[in-house]
Amino acid sequence: MGVAGCAQDGGGFPREDELEHPVRADTETGPVGERAAIPLPDIGIGILTWRAPQTLRKTLASHHEAGIADLLGERLVYVQAMEDDPDSVAIAREFGYPVQGSARNLGILGGIDAVIRALHSPYVILNENDCQISASPAMAASELHSARDMLATDRADIVLLRSRSHPGNPFSARKKAARFHPEDGASVAARLRAAGRRVLRPEKARRMAGRAIRFDAEAHRRHPAQIIEMAPGWLMTTSRWLPWTNNPCLLRRSLFLDLLDRAAAAETRRRVNGFKNFEIEVNGPWWRDQELRIVQGPGIFTHDRIGDRGYA
Repeated sequence: MGVAGCAQDGGGFPREDELEHPVRADTETGPVGERAAIPLPDIGIGILTWRAPQTLRKTLASHHEAGIADLLGERLVYVQAMEDDPDSVAIAREFGYPVQGSARNLGILGGIDAVIRALHSPYVILNENDCQISASPAMAASELHSARDMLATDRADIVLLRSRSHPGNPFSARKKAARFHPEDGASVAARLRAAGRRVLRPEKARRMAGRAIRFDAEAHRRHPAQIIEMAPGWLMTTSRWLPWTNNPCLLRRSLFLDLLDRAAAAETRRRVNGFKNFEIEVNGPWWRDQELRIVQGPGIFTHDRIGDRGYA
């Protein structure tokens, strides 16, 4: 499942003028409005929830405001420990979502596996219950059209959908990257410490550079060996430089299932609430070696949870 065109030194990305189907940098006054009315029947979205009915309500309300019901071909809420959470079932049905669920808590990896296998669309979005759509209907539709087009024309393997400008909290990518690559305005002491880290841990420093696509629309200028620009606001890196996170993203269902199978088979000791969490199991040498093409645009999802999820 390796990706052609991405050299081992982080170069070898396709240039925009080499692409048969360039990325569209839409705006509110450009083709955005035209695309908003065109449905995407080959995309399915699965919302995974456990013991958080009010957070689920906020998320589904954001879907309603963004016009997701008329835009995407498949929607599903998957409720873990379903019999113990009748409120979440009722809320999902109130918003017109089909509901499936499990008799017990499956954990993060088990829950993700269940919701992706329950979907049937060729392209899928994982939406944990605490990620809401923050974009207007027109911008949400435009972003999803562009993301699907990149997958369909084989210019990307994964398109990240969390908002770059309004990611919500918590959001650790920026802080972690700044330990190795301080932003403008950082103190002299912070710059010296970062320089030392880059010397002592050069490979990790390069991986931290890849995280910048998630919060910096100009990251390709600071880190050209790890990031390229596909169009204004649309940046690409690879899985060599960026780890998987359980944030909303669009990818082929077949790829997602392959990643889930590998995570389930991985021998790891770390657990979250006693379960595998997918991020721990999938990130590692195999993930980096695939050099999967990961793209980030402006993003349409933010993160906000009402109350505590019950574990660290």
